[in-house]
Amino acid sequence: GAMAFLVAMLMFLFARHNLWQILIVMTLGGLGVGCTFAAMPAFIVRAVPSHETGSALGVNQVLKVVGGSLGSALTAGILTAHTPPNTHFATNSGYTVAAVIGIGIWLLAAALGLVLPERDKGNDAPEPAESHLLVQESVDASAAAVALYEPDDEDER
Repeated sequence: GAMAFLVAMLMFLFARHNLWQILIVMTLGGLGVGCTFAAMPAFIVRAVPSHETGSALGVNQVLKVVGGSLGSALTAGILTAHTPPNTHFATNSGYTVAAVIGIGIWLLAAALGLVLPERDKGNDAPEPAESHLLVQESVDASAAAVALYEPDDEDER
């Protein structure tokens, strides 16, 4: 995913003068982000103990939102700094600077994806038979909790 977005940013750096070029950049960028966001939960689940999965996925979601906000603000700041007074659009150099920074960020993301170790859960991951038992225990616990809160005939009076 990071490599697809990196290719999109490289293309944007050198080829952004025609609509068809922008469409290809947007397609590759969307593919890159989509692949990255789709694969990240699986990597997280494999890398953390099973009892920490919910917390880790929550942190991932928060970081996606914060990262998107920071990236948007950074890009807006760069383009604003390269917009001459009394004009509506940034100069070509503003888009070049934004592309170069994006390339750096996606290079870092790709490198981290390659070098971060994958944690071996060993015995932490339940066997398929255990997974079935865990699901059944969860269903039983949920049913018991619901039964506790169902009003009796005497409670309704």
